[in-house]
Amino acid sequence: MTNQDKSSELSVDYRLKSMVMARILAELTVFFILLALPLVAFLQGWFASMEQAWIIVLFVLALLSAAMIPVYGFITWRVRVTETGLVTRSIFQTQTRDWRTIKGISRRSNFNWQRYVVESEDGDIVFPIWLKDVDKLVLTIKSRLPQGVGLPSPFRRFSQDPISLVFQIGQALMGIALTIIFWVFFLQLSSDQVTSKSDMIILLAFCLALTGCILWRTFIILLMPRCIQLTESFLRVETLFFSKEYAWDEIRKVTESIPLLPEGFVIKTGRQNFLIGSGMDAADELLATIRKKIPAEIAVKNKEK
Repeated sequence: MTNQDKSSELSVDYRLKSMVMARILAELTVFFILLALPLVAFLQGWFASMEQAWIIVLFVLALLSAAMIPVYGFITWRVRVTETGLVTRSIFQTQTRDWRTIKGISRRSNFNWQRYVVESEDGDIVFPIWLKDVDKLVLTIKSRLPQGVGLPSPFRRFSQDPISLVFQIGQALMGIALTIIFWVFFLQLSSDQVTSKSDMIILLAFCLALTGCILWRTFIILLMPRCIQLTESFLRVETLFFSKEYAWDEIRKVTESIPLLPEGFVIKTGRQNFLIGSGMDAADELLATIRKKIPAEIAVKNKEK
């Protein structure tokens, strides 16, 4: 067997998930359409009949699209693990890092951009969290790290990306606005006295259910921790409104967030539940540490349930 055959056997590829690729292609298609709109409008002679404000909007959208399209060329769509190191591939570049130069890996989130950063003597390399089997890839990289190097203490401060938090709060406010629109629609129908009573009851039930879900979701999002401090004896939660400490025996369990809530996991205590968003720095390390610190007897009871 040749060296090339051995190399191909030992290499493993991790690629972007199919749904993520489809979403990226869809976004790129929209940006290319927006980029081409001014040219199409000019060739079709639409500018003569358009108001100046709309012309400005078209050019602004085209400029924003021109700035955004190159960004997609730097998204890592494949990470190859070989016996000698890592090879990352994007449209514009290929980067190679030897295992001997890799010093650590961490999950980071800035400006709502979630990714893993591999720290190396030859320069950091980045890949998104949307790779298929990304957890397996991260474990493989960690297993290759030098003993005791690149693994920070789990008992430290974890911070939520502020842009991600603002984004989630904005989505929650949009949900409240949508609820208000439905109530206005309901009140208009009830005042017109045209819709049947049974239809009005169904619409009222829908509005009440929607209001309850949106208000509960907004409450959970507003209480999302902006910082989590882990120590040997307690877990400290800092939200936008208060700061509390919980002894480890007060932590009941950790579960995945339900589809109604943003992506992340939920810390359940005896007093309060907290949603930890995926925008939390090193969220994977935080989750692993909390699960290890939950008292063994509680973990056993949770499994029995």
